Formats: sequence, C-alpha cells, structure tokens
Amino acid sequence: SVVEADEFDRSFLTLSPDFACITSMDADHLDIYNSEDDLVETFKQFTHKIKPSGKLFVRKGLPLEGITYGVNEVADYSATNVLIENGSYHFDLKTPHGLIQHITFHLPGAHNLSNAVAALANSEGCSPKLPKLYQDVAPFMFLPNANGLSISKPVTLSCLSFSVPKIPVTSLPTTS
Repeated sequence: SVVEADEFDRSFLTLSPDFACITSMDADHLDIYNSEDDLVETFKQFTHKIKPSGKLFVRKGLPLEGITYGVNEVADYSATNVLIENGSYHFDLKTPHGLIQHITFHLPGAHNLSNAVAALANSEGCSPKLPKLYQDVAPFMFLPNANGLSISKPVTLSCLSFSVPKIPVTSLPTTS
C-alpha cells in the first residue's frame, strides 16, 4: 500500500512503513509544533519507525539522513541535463547504479518533476536492476515499445518515458 501521510497532528508517528519518502518539511503547522526544531525532531522520530529492512528516501537539503534525491543536485538520485521542450521536461537520471538517459516527463511544474525523481528513486532503489524498474513502474507510468521503454508521445496514463541504456554506467564523475 502507498499512503500519503501528513505531519499535521503527528499521526504519521503511528505508521511503521517499509519504505518512506519525505518530500518536504515545511513549518506550516506551528500551531501543533512549538518550533521548526520540534518539527524536525518529530520527522526524525518518524524515520526511526521505518522497518529495519526498509529504506528512507529524502529530498536533498532536508535535515534528515537517508537516500537523497533531487533535481540538478549532487544526490544519490538526481535529474540532470534538465531541459524544457514543447511543455515537457527532458532529463537523465543519475542513480547509484548507473544512468538512465532520455527521460521525458509530461507534467508541468518543478514540484512534479521532483516527485517523479522520488518515484523513480523509490522504484530503482528498491530494485537496482534497471530492467526491473520498468516492470515495477511501467504499468502505471510508461508505455512499452519495440526498443524497451522509449516512447515519443504521452498518453492519458503516461507521464514519463525513458530508455534503459544497453550498458549501464558503473561510475559517474562527481560534480561539485
């Protein structure tokens, strides 16, 4: 099951997820939390509730330890070479296991792009074999074709398309 948990009343502390993805930690419930430090501490408590075999994905820049993701950032998973063309994002995804090139994302908004990177990180992070990524996510977001995953136009249920490289990149140069 996938659950979107809200920190509003600290009820997310009742969850014990296998996997968690923290996309933001905005201090917008200061009627519940005494301070931003209190909010951060509560999120840290939540991260300790993840099952021992689970994983925590965290947007780069948040004050939490976990597998990081971002857009044009040095992170475990990062959308790089991001371009906007004809209303769609085009980018490559750097992962700890290689590089997925030529991704096209058809939803507008930087927050949607960030969420797509988080979804890809969760899928690929749970199964580092790039072809497995397709099996996990494709029924929901992608259309297969003769070349694997590359599609040229979006459809109603498709917001991402990408091509799996024939030879995965095993080491990527670091950027500073």
